[in-house]
Amino acid sequence: MDVKQVVLTRKHKIVPDDNEANDHFGISVAMDGDRAVVGARGDDDRGAQAGSAYVFVRGAEGWVLESKVVAADGGEGELFGVDVALDGELLVVGSRGNIDRGSQTGSAYVFSKGGFGWIQEKKLAVSKQISNCCFGSDVSISGNVIVVGASGESVRGHASGAAYVFRQSELGLWLLEAKLIPEDASERDYFGSSVDIDGSRVVIGADGSDDQGVRSGSAYVFHRTRGKWRQEAKLIPGEGGRHHLFGAAVAISGERIIVGAYGDDVNGRQSGSAYVFIRKAGKWQEMSKLVPPGGRATQYFGRSVDIDGESVIVGAFGDGHSGLKSGAAYVYSVRKTGLVLQAKLLAESARALQEFGRSVAISNRRVVVGMHGDGSKGPWSGAALIQ
Repeated sequence: MDVKQVVLTRKHKIVPDDNEANDHFGISVAMDGDRAVVGARGDDDRGAQAGSAYVFVRGAEGWVLESKVVAADGGEGELFGVDVALDGELLVVGSRGNIDRGSQTGSAYVFSKGGFGWIQEKKLAVSKQISNCCFGSDVSISGNVIVVGASGESVRGHASGAAYVFRQSELGLWLLEAKLIPEDASERDYFGSSVDIDGSRVVIGADGSDDQGVRSGSAYVFHRTRGKWRQEAKLIPGEGGRHHLFGAAVAISGERIIVGAYGDDVNGRQSGSAYVFIRKAGKWQEMSKLVPPGGRATQYFGRSVDIDGESVIVGAFGDGHSGLKSGAAYVYSVRKTGLVLQAKLLAESARALQEFGRSVAISNRRVVVGMHGDGSKGPWSGAALIQ
């Protein structure tokens, strides 16, 4: 099968002026309409690997930097920017390395757009000392609700994991609404390794669960009804297996969910796959399994995913079209008969180990793809490309 290839060029590439070696700009991306945000977990404005995030806006001359945000109390090794989420004029940035309540406890920061730029509103964190919780390793926002993953938290065994839901009150306060734990949680499930929210539903990955073999993985859907969050479904792929890591990446839009399984060996060791689920007659059903044409070992297809309405994007940072781990991303359209591959995205400047596709986001048929291994400003300085 011939795949349409779309090459993103220099005109699509964004790199901040203050970018430096080991910033890892592009390790995370998010997009909403004419605004995009890119995380740089290695930025050292507040100390080595303190991290930052950059907000870009689309104007007449293309994408321009609107603001750079850092944690007001940021410090060395906090990895602020390891994940980012955006909804309108609200931004959430994960900082899984934060040590306020123990080593790698983690935190997440909420910013809002005001007349003087992006202002830090709130720092979200666990209420007690929990080392290696990794709270903030993955974040998502929908309206006035935020979900934060804490995959390392030992709730029902070591690293069984948890996810926290925060809601903004009428007074503007961000308050903890629920702590989500699956009914069958167990040791090393890493529940919370990925999270996404759309309206009253949350999908949470647990890429360490072993229903279909060691680290085969799973994902859970929670639905808020009558003011309470309840587990609605547990998603397991029809062709799961050992070390598939199903649930390492998740995304939800309406009544569709996509789950990445980048460890799937369908086209060779860790070639990867992604599954699309649809809700019909009140039940979540597997709709499609996505595997790129010509897939090869260590392509890591499914390490990053996103969905917006009927548009899907899947990253494959291990694709070797221009050298080992030069990377690629695949765009699909949802049709009644299934998903149709529209294009394979490549970066004109991608070289070995640059990992184009390590992060992806899609909104209104525009895409942003992170390439944190780009060396324009030094090794692993990073870049992102927007189409």
